[in-house]
Formats: sequence, C-alpha cells, structure tokens
Amino acid sequence: NGAEFDLKAGWEVPSWYSQQGGKLSTCSSTLTRRESCAWFEPVGRECEAVRERVGVIDLSSYGVILVKGKDAKGQLDRLFANALPQVGEGCVGHMLNHYGKIMSQAQVMRVKDNEFILVTDALSELASLRWIKENLDSSSDVLVENLSDKWSCIGVAGPRSGQLLSSVF
Repeated sequence: NGAEFDLKAGWEVPSWYSQQGGKLSTCSSTLTRRESCAWFEPVGRECEAVRERVGVIDLSSYGVILVKGKDAKGQLDRLFANALPQVGEGCVGHMLNHYGKIMSQAQVMRVKDNEFILVTDALSELASLRWIKENLDSSSDVLVENLSDKWSCIGVAGPRSGQLLSSVF
C-alpha cells in the first residue's frame, strides 16, 4: 500500500494510504465533489475500520509536556477550563487566555495525584509550554518539562482498542 505524505509542523507524515495500484495524487482544491478526489475512498475505509474495529495513528509530531509537583493540580486547575481527570484517566482540556477564550487544546492525562502529561498538537506545543510557564504562580512548587524530543506518541481508537492494547501490554 502506498502512502501520500504531507508536511505538518516540520514533520513528514502520511495523510492517507491508497490500496495496491491506487492513485496517489490528491485532488485539486478547485474540485467541489470530494468523491472525485483520490483520497476520498481510502480515507473512508480508514474511518470505517476505526469506527468498527481499531485504528492506530503515529502522533510523533505532537507535543508532550510534563507538569508535576506539589501544586501541579491547583495550577493546572487555574489554566484549564475543564475539570482535570482522576488518576489513571485522561480528558480533553482547553487552556484559556486572560480573556477567557480558548488558546490551546490538550489531551490531559493524570499519572499521579500531582503529575500530569499534556499532549498538544504540533503547532501549539511551544505556545502551550510558554503559556503554562508564564502563568504559574511564582511561589508554586511545579516542574514543567517539554518531553517532546524524548517521548513518542501513538493514538489507538475504536471499539477493539482495549483488546489490541491488552495483547501488547
């Protein structure tokens, strides 16, 4: 199977996969019928596979930020609009700017009571990191570390994702 690659935040990543012998060229942006695009059917098959079974995606280009310390929960509570997850769980969180508008979105995973892993999209990684560091109380006991160069990330989704993960771990 062939992959059609694009650049995302400086990373060359596959956007979609054709079947053996399939067309690899994307359609022109001037076309109005998506069904005419070479990617329409392959992407539809991928969506169906995830919806009905399981799918795995390489998220290496995403940002990974560690936030930990005695005051980590309290400080993240101030920065995120959403309730933080329980230990061992995750949620989608929205960081707000000083005007109450969403400035960034992250997957927030709570590893321990006061230890969190944030996964951001590649384009907002450095802005999110800077925002967190600049908006911590100066007297707080919090360590913020960019783990993006040390960690990789994959996404696993679909009704059979638990089955796949239990066979690996």
